[in-house]
Amino acid sequence: MFQLLISFDSSYSNFKIQFLRASLLFKEWPMDELVKFAYSMKKRVYNEGSIVLSQGERVDLVTIVKKGIVRIFHKMIQHKKSKLPFLESRRGSIPNPLRSVDVVVDIAEIGAHDLIGVVEAMTNSKKMRNEAVAQSQLEVFVIPNKVFMSFLKPKSATSIHLKRLGEMLYT
Repeated sequence: MFQLLISFDSSYSNFKIQFLRASLLFKEWPMDELVKFAYSMKKRVYNEGSIVLSQGERVDLVTIVKKGIVRIFHKMIQHKKSKLPFLESRRGSIPNPLRSVDVVVDIAEIGAHDLIGVVEAMTNSKKMRNEAVAQSQLEVFVIPNKVFMSFLKPKSATSIHLKRLGEMLYT
């Protein structure tokens, strides 16, 4: 029984390594690094409509989509100019609901092998800049930011690619 458990864990680790190898980001990594990285990944499952990460939430994990679709968007409050900050009603003054409006800006829909939270990890940002919501049944792998960053060499192609991506998105 004990050997069966070990072989199951080994086959699951092999699956994680094959999954990473299929990703453009990890395909050039040496096998020993992939094995260590795969060992650090934990699986999570989200139902359709579930919030994967909330805008403004503390970000401690990098999320790698295994299966499913995630909608990434940014919520903003747009203030309208109104001369009436309050409306009068029979019950007294109430805030004018037309003074501010929530605006949602779609950024992307991402799928298998895409990452969420990498820019925040690389820029040491403590809060998620956007909202991430499962658009379908979603399976992901998560890895702590510090562990993810420990695998990136400062001059590696992966590190340079991710930094450029972050600069394009947030500057």
